[in-house]
Amino acid sequence: MTDRFYDGNSSNNNSYGRPSVDAKGSNIGTFHGGDIKGLTKKLQEGYFSNLGTNVIWLTAPYEQMHGWTGGGSGGDFAHYAYHGYYANDFTEMDKNMGTIDEMREFVDLAHSLGIRVVLWMS
Repeated sequence: MTDRFYDGNSSNNNSYGRPSVDAKGSNIGTFHGGDIKGLTKKLQEGYFSNLGTNVIWLTAPYEQMHGWTGGGSGGDFAHYAYHGYYANDFTEMDKNMGTIDEMREFVDLAHSLGIRVVLWMS
């Protein structure tokens, strides 16, 4: 779950005007900041290699809907698409996740370390 892993670029945390806290003061279903830059940083630090990882499975990085849906059993909190279920544009990276160039850098580095990258295409 890329968004929940590590925030490597805080400037993209509120892309498309997505707030980090909903109107009721909850952040349970909002974006938390993890991104491709964060994954790249952890690759560079050896985090995944030290775990013996040979595959990294990512949540869908393509652009998600910009707004939120109701979360919880009664729709009682704002739930954004940080997990990749609400695709808006399959041809663009979601700005909260990063850029296409950042994704290329991540995948190239992972491959150079013998780590495959699998995308969760929900």
